[in-house]
Amino acid sequence: MKLIHCADLHLDSSFYTHFTVGQARERNMELLNNFQRLVEYGQNIGVAGILIAGDMFDSNQVTAITRNTVLELIRSYPEISFFYLEGNHDAKSYIKQSSQLPENLFLFGENWRTYQLGEVAISGAELTGENGGFLGETLRLQEEQTNIVMLHGMVTEYQIANGEYILPLSSFRRKGIDYMALGHIHSYEKERLDSRGIYCYSGCLEGRGFDECGEKGFILLDISEDTGEVETTFIPFAKRRMYQLPVEISDCMTSLEMSRKIREAISINGIKEEDCVLIKLTGRLNVMCEKNLLFLKKEYGENFYFIEIVDETQFAVDYAEFIAEESLRGEFVRIVQEGELSEEEKAEIIQCGFMALSGEELTG
Repeated sequence: MKLIHCADLHLDSSFYTHFTVGQARERNMELLNNFQRLVEYGQNIGVAGILIAGDMFDSNQVTAITRNTVLELIRSYPEISFFYLEGNHDAKSYIKQSSQLPENLFLFGENWRTYQLGEVAISGAELTGENGGFLGETLRLQEEQTNIVMLHGMVTEYQIANGEYILPLSSFRRKGIDYMALGHIHSYEKERLDSRGIYCYSGCLEGRGFDECGEKGFILLDISEDTGEVETTFIPFAKRRMYQLPVEISDCMTSLEMSRKIREAISINGIKEEDCVLIKLTGRLNVMCEKNLLFLKKEYGENFYFIEIVDETQFAVDYAEFIAEESLRGEFVRIVQEGELSEEEKAEIIQCGFMALSGEELTG
């Protein structure tokens, strides 16, 4: 038997932090399309069920296009059973309030609920501020069958006082769990639960910001009919990948040299034009160097779906170069050096002064 474990789709997300209004709308449609692609993928390989371990939606305010598409997709594939567990973002979502749910959609509540899918038992409960501490203690499973448990929360070794969406692993060990399908963490993670079972975070299907870099996708479960053993494979599935790319430019003296460093880093990391890139320039630059961010942004602005260049460099001054220089520039450096400022502030002032003395526009 094959199953798909996904979570944290966050449909109808807000993308306005980095993207334009048009891109934000397009990205939301891409999230919705990704769910459609996932269902079609499942149909093509013959999965019996799709486990959605929380945060299908980004809030309980769901647009008509998202509402209609999700329900119609589920209805259109009656041979696939969909198991949907609400997370902290989509708590009280419209789905439970709908009067006509697809017959192949199975929901959970605050107490344990178990569904039978062939020889596999799928159990789940939705965390609240009140039940997280004792859910593991109230879980009852039949150890002779394959047991999958769905939850949405943050795993810890032991219970944390007053912690919402906390899952103390100690209370779930030796319960007969073969696979714990988790949501809430947006990166793939697979760990041993006990001698019998494992727990996995599928991560999100698509990165939405630069705190969600790396491969994104879902987990394919293959359960042996003979032994009940669960094999897992992570399937990368994102349409676009988010990259946060540090580029060290300490040895550069010109914007063109910096541009070549950026190009090299992009090539090494295999970044594609459909991806989203946050480039962080790092290092200590010679105060005599020429650095123009407008040039760099123009150089790469149209190469990717989204790109942002952030300057985190600092300037460094070798005062020995100017101590004996008889010029306006040398006098300027000596005056700044004697001031009661930090070395970083002195370097910034000197660099700006050099630009002004040479007639350069202060672009940052």
